[in-house]
Parts: sequence; structure tokens; C-alpha cells
Amino acid sequence: MKRFISLLLTLAILTACAPATVFASSEGRCLLYVSASGSDLNDGSFDRPFATLTAARNRIRELKGSGQYPKGFTVYVREGTYNVSEGLMLTSQDSGTAEAPITYRAYEDEEVIFTGGVTAKGEDFVKVSDSAILDRVVEKSARDKIYVLDLKKYGVTDLGPVFYKGAYGYLANLVDAGFTGPKPAAPAMEFFFNGKPMTEARYPNDGYMTISGVLTSGFDYNAIDTPNERPVDECFEITVDDNRIKNWVNAVDDGALMYGFWQHAWADQAVSIAEIDPDAKSIKSAIPSAFGAKVDQPFYIYNLIEELDIPGEFYLDRKNLALYIYPTGPLDGAEITMTILDTPIFDLNDVDYVNIRGLNVIGSRNDAYKIYNGSTNCEVSDCEVSYSASYAVNIDHYTYNNGARNVYAHDVESGISVGGGNFEQLIPGNNYAENCKVERWSRITATYKSGIGIGGVGNSIMFNEMSDAPHVAVQFSGNLNKIMYNDIHNVVHSSDDAGAVYGGLNWTGRGNEIKYNYLHDIIKKNTDTSAGTSGLGGIYLDGGQCETIMVGNVFKDVSGKAIWINGGQDNIALNNIFIDCVQGILNNDIMVIVDLNQSHYPRLNNQKYAITNEVWKETFPKLQKMMELPDSEKQLPLGNIVVNNVAVNSDLINEVGGYTNRPTTDFLDYSQNVEMSGDPGFYDMAGGDYTIKADSELFDKLPGFEAVPFTRMGRVNDRVATRIQDAKILLIDSPKSFVDGDKVQIDSENKEVVPFIKNNVTYVPLRFIAEMLDANVEYDSETGMVQIVGGSVSLTVPSNGTEAVKNGEAITLSNSTMVVHGRTMVPLREISELFDKEVYWHKSGIISVSDDAALFDENGSDDELIRFLRNALYIY
Repeated sequence: MKRFISLLLTLAILTACAPATVFASSEGRCLLYVSASGSDLNDGSFDRPFATLTAARNRIRELKGSGQYPKGFTVYVREGTYNVSEGLMLTSQDSGTAEAPITYRAYEDEEVIFTGGVTAKGEDFVKVSDSAILDRVVEKSARDKIYVLDLKKYGVTDLGPVFYKGAYGYLANLVDAGFTGPKPAAPAMEFFFNGKPMTEARYPNDGYMTISGVLTSGFDYNAIDTPNERPVDECFEITVDDNRIKNWVNAVDDGALMYGFWQHAWADQAVSIAEIDPDAKSIKSAIPSAFGAKVDQPFYIYNLIEELDIPGEFYLDRKNLALYIYPTGPLDGAEITMTILDTPIFDLNDVDYVNIRGLNVIGSRNDAYKIYNGSTNCEVSDCEVSYSASYAVNIDHYTYNNGARNVYAHDVESGISVGGGNFEQLIPGNNYAENCKVERWSRITATYKSGIGIGGVGNSIMFNEMSDAPHVAVQFSGNLNKIMYNDIHNVVHSSDDAGAVYGGLNWTGRGNEIKYNYLHDIIKKNTDTSAGTSGLGGIYLDGGQCETIMVGNVFKDVSGKAIWINGGQDNIALNNIFIDCVQGILNNDIMVIVDLNQSHYPRLNNQKYAITNEVWKETFPKLQKMMELPDSEKQLPLGNIVVNNVAVNSDLINEVGGYTNRPTTDFLDYSQNVEMSGDPGFYDMAGGDYTIKADSELFDKLPGFEAVPFTRMGRVNDRVATRIQDAKILLIDSPKSFVDGDKVQIDSENKEVVPFIKNNVTYVPLRFIAEMLDANVEYDSETGMVQIVGGSVSLTVPSNGTEAVKNGEAITLSNSTMVVHGRTMVPLREISELFDKEVYWHKSGIISVSDDAALFDENGSDDELIRFLRNALYIY
């Protein structure tokens, strides 16, 4: 919404969301400080900061009941690295309110890093001289470069159970049969040499070995009759064509492990080793694979001192609590960080109105941030998370109105998880991930770890970028969730039977929308995992996924199926664009060979409310109708709609029957779709802008087709930079501003100089406004007048009064100027008269001085722009 400044800016409009006066704890907000050089015995003031967030939290608990701070609390964290042995644990007593939120954030633009571990000094490592150990190392040149640390010296006395990485490491059957214990609370410890992660000693050092023969294939989950049946034939035994195996016999007793894709390119699993026979070149597992083993599948062996042979590797001696390393550089002055903490670094349990901004995390065995158990209105923003062994941000179920905004997560196990809401009553969670960038996830487990995952009810992931991962980018489940305006690329590059956006296996997961996303470069790159290309998907609706709405997505260079409907019903593919894809859409009938009693009916029995609750009956009547069908028809891909799609240099649909001997197009509404070659009229096809021109021939060939908002896909940042490059933007009560795209402080000498509202009048600093419009400003201390000259405007304005002179003509201001914090403040509504500029305001408290009248349009399409600007300028 916009208004010319001549309209009165009323207090009711701008104070609804205006933050407190900057740094003025006496005016309703309490400011506390934390510093790496502080002490928890201090009072938390700027000059006497605390050392920990926990101390600041405890101080807020003491002060909350005083009634002195109706506008809440802000804890500023000064720059530095904070190694924490205990995370910040917030519970309901640490909640804020809408009027008095609580914020933990970095001070100014200082870099703040939290690590869930302890840091060892390089000087504490001792060079290994024990020949019994060194002689085991295969590469003789590495033997004089290995050092060891007694972990007990740093308080590490228990490493916990072995962690079996991989998506199928803790299959329920294996746990129930006693092959593994329950999944540990957190993955294994990790080690970082001067901030860079180290690798477990392994062979080969890069890539995989392959299985040359299978002596015993072992347990296969797909061959059992009931889901919880105990594994039969149990462990597998394989052979390898590599003489290196003769060096590993002693490694079995010392905890060597194997990790591989034993049967499928989408099922990775680590197992311990029962026996190595060097003569037969055979290895027998101590734990079954989930699906057995077969020839030519890739794997590697790790955690064996015999292979500690290149810089950056480590071996963990669990029996003696010793860490062996091959350092990447000199140990004198080096720091080796060990991730110890097995709980989240930031733990928000049943918390309301808490914000965390700009607090980065490097190294975490558990989630970096977790929001769960009924928490509401909490946000994590403007932070960077790397080398976490779980989620960067985990927003769990039964939470509401929480989010991750402008988070950069990279080199993590999983990026962001957005859950929340109530399944039984279909109450939306309204949780979100927005304007986030996630890249290089799945760093421990290669499959089924998401860049951003979404579940629950009524949540959203929008305007994000996800890239560079071996498996899925988005896993979705639940109901009425939105996946919109995301840029997803270079994923699923080492897997098979997987999609960049993946969901399925549950009839009740309905009403999810996948709209206006750009999915591109979904191409196999890693040849080591035996993955094919036909099993790659852009959007993959697997195993009976139903009632998913796919609209306005752009697919470019997908080597498998851009949209893969693998047996579900009532899905809609409308108005999508496929460019240079092998195949646009596949509507498969695979469900006819699936045993519903093993798959869908057990899941349905766990969600009986989906059939009985009135709200479900009203929201998803097609589910009720599906339940009335005989099983033979439940298994058919009925009711799917593929309409108004365009394939450019691509085949649109596969009409070949799968399991019913009928063309799959028999089961769907397939109409008003076109295939075209060349350029159908994109704005810049060669440059990668697939916005369709208004005069494109496509609209003649496909009259029902609607233009796709291609330029809005992806993160907001680049678009914001373009939109505001000629604007001057301020925010009520903030000392920060944007001037022609750059963020600057309004007054470099005084952070208290801010726009504010007094007596229903909005005031802005005159000198700042004048200088950012390229005018010269001089103050006459004798007369108290401010002289401003710039362009065609010459002004004389009182520092406190209403009588001014513009270009030699006397004018009277409607409201008096005033001096605040040593600076002349002028009523905002006068700017247009004084400087011949149009000034726009937004109800969020944003003020814009710009020649672009459409900076904020009236259609609501720039909500993400407003949120970005407010988030960037808001200091609390």
C-alpha cells in the first residue's frame, strides 16, 4: 500500500509495529550484553557484559516480573567464538509477548560464532612413537606424521554408542532384532583442524570400492511378509578384488566400519564388521543390510588406523579414548575443535515471541536451532550454520507462527525442517522458511536428508535457494503446505529413484501446493553410486501420493522425469513449463503391484481421524470417495489432471502403459498441452530468463496458459538490490537505512539519531535526508538556522521552529522542527515541499524517498520485499 506524503501519517498507522527507541532501556526496553571476555558475575551492561547467554537468560527471568520493560528485552552478543558445553535452553518462563518480545542477536554487524564443543591446543598432541601402532599404518610415508591426544585431558570420558550413519542405519527391524541399539541422541563426535572438518581414516581416500562377489546376500526388507519381521539370513558376506584387504585383519576388533549402497543407490547404510578373511578377500558384516547386498555396489571402509595416511584424517580409538590425527599443518598454535554437545545449541521448548538473529553456528552434533513443543512466534534469522550433524534449523510439530528467515546453511547434514500445526483438526502451523540459502547438505548421510523439508499442516517454504546435494532438496508430507518461488538446482546428482522435490507413500498427505518453482540442472554427476538417470525426478510423487497441486513451475535440464506421478490419484499438473527435459510428465500405475495391507492400510490405521473427523471430510472429500472404492481401483492412478502445460524441446508425456497394459493417459485428463521447438518467446532464452513475452506464440497455441512469474523465483536479496538501488529507505526507530542500495548508519557519530513519532507526527533527521539527496548542509550556531543547497533547491530551515525559506520565498511548516540528540529533526510530511521529492510510507514503518512511485505496489506481491527491508533495518 502507498500514499503520497501529503496525507497525514497517523500514529495509529505507524506505531502498530514501531520498535522501541534505539538503545534506550529507560524507555521500555532492557538491553543486556554478552561478550567472550565477559563474566557471568557482571551485571550484563555494555561495560560489564556477561560471558554466556545462559546468564543473560537468567537475568531476564529476574527482571520480567518488575514491569519496568513493557517493550521487552534485547541481548546483544559481541563478536567472538563461543565454545559451549551447554546450549541455550529456553522454556515457557523465557517467553516474550507480542508487545514485549525477547531477542538474542549479534551486536551491530559483529561476527558471532557458537560451537558445540571444546577446543584442544595443538601443543597437547604427542607424536606417535609406538611401533606396534605405527607398523599397522599401510602407507609408510605417513607413519612419522601421526599425533595422538588423550581425550580424557579435555574431560571426554564417554564416547557413547557407535553411530551408524546412513538413511537405513537404524531400520526398526534391525533395532528390534538387537543388531543395533536405539538410535543415539546425536551422531558421532567430529573434529575440526583450525576450523576445517577432518575425515575419518578410510579406504579409499576418495570415492568407493565395489563389491566383486556376494557369498551371502543377507536380509532383504522387501522380501519379508510383515513390516516388523525379524531379519532372516541376517548378515551379508562379500568379496573384493583388492589386495589392500590383507592389512585390515586387526581393524575388526578396533571398531572398523563399512558404509555403502549395498543394494540400491537410494539406500545408504553403515555396518560394523564381523570378520575379514584376507585369503578369501571376503568381509562379513556384523549387521544386516536393509535390502541385502549385490555385485558392483559401491562402499568404503572407515575408522581404521591402518588407513590414516593423508593430511586431514583422524582415527578415534574408542577403547582408550585417544584421538589420532594426521594434521594438515603445524600443530604449534593450531586449534582442534571437538564437537561434544549432543543437544541443540539453541533449544526453544514451549517458548513464545523469542527471536535469534545473527548468531552463527559452526560445528554441532545435534540441531543448531530447535523450536518445538508448542512454541509460537519465534524466528531464527540472518545467521550462518555450517558443519552441523543434524538440522541447521528444526521447527518441529505442534508449533505455530515460527520461522527461519535469511539463514545460510551449508555443509550440514540437513538444512531446515518446517513442521507444525495440528493434524487431527487440520489447524495450520503457519511456520515458514523464507529467503534462505542451503547448499552442500547430506555431508554424512547421502540420502533422504533435505535442504528444506516441510510437513505438518499449513506451513510454507518460499523464496529459497537449494543446491548441490546427492539426493532430495525438498521432502514434503502433511497437508495444505506450500512450496513456492524456490530456486532448486544441481541436486539428486548421485542417486536414483528420487526427486528434487519428493513426497509420497501416504494417502492422507493431501492439499500440498508446489507452485512457481524453478527446478534446473537435475542431472546425474556422480558415477560412483551406480545410480541411473531414468530414476531422477524434478517433482516426484511416490507410492500413491494424492491431491498434490503443481502449478507454474519451470523445469530446465532434467535428465529423468520432470514431474513423476508414481501411482497416486487426484494430482494436478497445470501451467508448467518444461525446457530441454528428457520427459515432462510420467503418470505411472505402479500401485497395482503394491500390497496395500503392508503399505497404505497400516499408515491409515495410524491416522483414523483422516476418515472420521468432520473437518477432514469437508476439506478432503476425494479421500472419502477413494475409501469407498474397491482396492483394485484404489491402486489405479485415477483423477489426475495434466492441463495447459508446455514442453519446449522436450517430450511432454510418457503414454506407455506400465503394469495394467493400458496407456497411462487413459487414467487422467490430458488436454490443452503443447510441445514446441526452438524459442517460444522467452524474454531471454540464451541468458536463462524464461519469462514469457506478452506477444509469444504460446498464448495463441495455448489460450488458457497464464504467464509464469519467473523473475520472482529464488531468494529475495538480488531482487531487493535491483529495486532499491535508487531509493532512500528508513525505518521508524532504527539508526540504519538504505541509500541507493547500500546499508548505512543515519548518523555515523550517534546511534540515537533515528526517525521517530511524536504527537502523531513522524520526524526524520534533516541533515541525513539532505545529504543523501546530494545537498550541502551548513548550520549557523548564532541564528540556529540550517542552510541547505542542492540542485534547484535552496533552503533555510530553523533548527526549532516553523518559519522556513525555500528559493527565497518564505514558507510555514505545518509542524515545528526540533533538535533531538544534537540533530535537527524535520516533520516527514514536509519533505515533499522542501525537496520536491515524493515520499512513500508503508504500514510496517518503512519510509521511502524515491522517484519510483511503484517501489511498493498495491497488489501485495512485494510482501517479501517489505519483510526483507524491515528485517535488515530493525535493530532489536
